Amino acid sequence: NPPAPLTGDFTWTADFRNPKPDPLWLMLRTPDGAPLQRMDTAAGRLLLTPAAGLSEMKHPAFLARRVQHGKFTVDTELEIPAKPGTAAGLAFFQSEKNHYFLALERTKKGPRVFVELTSGGAPTVIHQAELPAKTHVRLRMQADDAALDLAWSSDGETWTTFSAPAGTRPVTVEAAGGGLHFTGAVVGLHARRSEPSIPQ
Repeated sequence: NPPAPLTGDFTWTADFRNPKPDPLWLMLRTPDGAPLQRMDTAAGRLLLTPAAGLSEMKHPAFLARRVQHGKFTVDTELEIPAKPGTAAGLAFFQSEKNHYFLALERTKKGPRVFVELTSGGAPTVIHQAELPAKTHVRLRMQADDAALDLAWSSDGETWTTFSAPAGTRPVTVEAAGGGLHFTGAVVGLHARRSEPSIPQ
């Protein structure tokens, strides 16, 4: 694979058929056991083992890339978790106290999508919607400077969009308390055990 561009406008596609992960992928903290992610190179899939949530000071199943632009779009296709108790999706992360999570989970009523915001306190679900009985759903985050749209599609063509009222502010350095931050904001794939803040 050619090296990923690091400057200017660019499109970057993660290739999970390559057994060696791109060096631009970042993780939070060092695993204290078996890795929480592995690549199914034959199918071109990333497999995450649900673990800690992003608000916990533990190693989560989270693979992310540094945000380099004020305007960006990231999207992926995920398999809806087969059983209740697991949430998986896209996270826009500044710190344990400042991040978004656009995720899929299966409840007793069926599959649903939700948007969770952590902005200096406990994680809070700010939007949720039931999903049709599908196995795969596309998720997308689109930032346009201060605006942030979170969207999902069951067919890859018709999208439902939720515009986050706080926009990108909760994941800025200023919102996270200013000062020095090692990576700045990152965006990536996350899977966790469902937390009590998410109603069933």
